[in-house]
Amino acid sequence: MCPNVGLKTLNQLLNAHELSPSESWDSSWLQTMSQTHAPLARKVSNEPIPSELIAKARRWIQQMQGLEVELITRLDDVYPVNLRHIYDPPPYLWMRGRLSSLDRPLLSVVGTRRPTHRAIRETQSIVRDCAKAGLGIVSGLAQGIDEVAHRAALEVGGVTIAVLGTGINRIYPASNRPLANQILTQGGLFISEFPPGAPPAKHHFVLRNRIISGLSKACLLGQSAEKGGSMITQSYVKEQNRDFFVIPYAPSEPQSGGSLYAIRDGAILTRSASDILSESYKELKPSMEGEARAHEQWSNQPLTQLQLTLVELCDAEPVSIDKLLQEVPHQRKEVLYALIELEWLQRIKRLPGDQYIRLE
Repeated sequence: MCPNVGLKTLNQLLNAHELSPSESWDSSWLQTMSQTHAPLARKVSNEPIPSELIAKARRWIQQMQGLEVELITRLDDVYPVNLRHIYDPPPYLWMRGRLSSLDRPLLSVVGTRRPTHRAIRETQSIVRDCAKAGLGIVSGLAQGIDEVAHRAALEVGGVTIAVLGTGINRIYPASNRPLANQILTQGGLFISEFPPGAPPAKHHFVLRNRIISGLSKACLLGQSAEKGGSMITQSYVKEQNRDFFVIPYAPSEPQSGGSLYAIRDGAILTRSASDILSESYKELKPSMEGEARAHEQWSNQPLTQLQLTLVELCDAEPVSIDKLLQEVPHQRKEVLYALIELEWLQRIKRLPGDQYIRLE
């Protein structure tokens, strides 16, 4: 609430508090810490915090207690362990719902607000099987892939966590209020680092994305355009060293550019929950029904003419991506997607340096 005080200052003060605990954080403590452990605290150590700000903070806490909202800091035991170690972790979090939702392994799900029918179907299937296997599903309560993920978890009796880009007492968009109520009813959780009543500002959603990815061991991209907001989450996933799973889509499909880019950038191709569980959550057992359904759906499809051409062009000796693109000119996106499909079908194998060999 103080001007010019942000994440870095608050985190320095929390670190200082660990080394030199203070119940009041009064002006003398702030001045000492600004000279020793928290140099950024000089912004608030030179003069007392205005009384009206303290009164407003107290009103917030009283109002939120009426909604059974808890305010926790990064130093509290219930603060999510995975989140504690990301770059610029939230110094404090407002939480509403069942905090024990954080005790289970979590999977984050992100994606476009305008998914295709196929993306909705694919995301639903994978998330349902992940939730059945025991994963908690984390997303942002936005329209599109976010709400698809939340609903898919709830449909199978799973637990889901919504990270808000608004204050903890404000649901955005308003059309998702019934979904938000269902999340709480079924033992889920809301999380926000923004003060009560905070509006859905654009920069709030950028900050929120680092929490969505930071809570989980892995993140699933349902579908995204190349310049979609989910690509910001991808940068957080890489920074936080989380596993990143992507459902591939044909280049001709709307909102597919980001998904294809992510795979080319090292994301893991996935067609079923078992791909995620076997890679990142080995302690859990995948739904064999979902695994069989996914593999049957894709393995039995005949190869396209382009895929057949690429299989013929690959050999026991590695062939570079540049060579393949030369042999099939003017179809760059189509070739890249076909190679991804063939790799998943185990007809070819990608080697370091963007080279490919045939596996049969």
